[in-house]
Amino acid sequence: MITFGAKYVSPVNIGEITKKKEVVPYRAAITEFIPDDIRDTSSLNFLVNFSLRRTNFARSIFEDYLVTENGQLYNKNWVRFLTMNKEQDSYKYVKTRNILGVAEISSSKIFPNDIYLDYLQTIKNWFVQKYCYVGTGFLNFIKKSYPDKDITLQALRSAVKFYENNGFVVTNSPKDNGLVEMRYFHK
Repeated sequence: MITFGAKYVSPVNIGEITKKKEVVPYRAAITEFIPDDIRDTSSLNFLVNFSLRRTNFARSIFEDYLVTENGQLYNKNWVRFLTMNKEQDSYKYVKTRNILGVAEISSSKIFPNDIYLDYLQTIKNWFVQKYCYVGTGFLNFIKKSYPDKDITLQALRSAVKFYENNGFVVTNSPKDNGLVEMRYFHK
């Protein structure tokens, strides 16, 4: 039973934590939410309400998703709403609870050669954190999908080390809002 209309995009490698607390390779799937699909809207809304974290980027993604028209949002050339889910078989039986994270990426009309990672939110598993490297999996997917583009983002101070470990460098000192501008330079 498919519970949302998102389209399958690509497999992605992350880690699964075994009962023995070992990390083994796990193949998850990147899917893309389709604006105006009622099932996708409902699934994303569920994630917003499920996330109990202090910083809830899923809510910001949902708000942008609701005002996107024909794949365009504000001053952007295009915008994509991505999910990572733990299904491995092109999601024959995807359920909202299998979503491990959501991300919003875009291209600006002002700087069309850059990719912007507007938001990235990993979703904690219901009962136990069983998967790891979800954020890294998203970043690797974006780098692979846009190999000739630089990626820009604004990170929370608490996330700077994570992004540095994934090849990003700080390009501006922290803003008054606590965000740090970072950039990944394609090779």
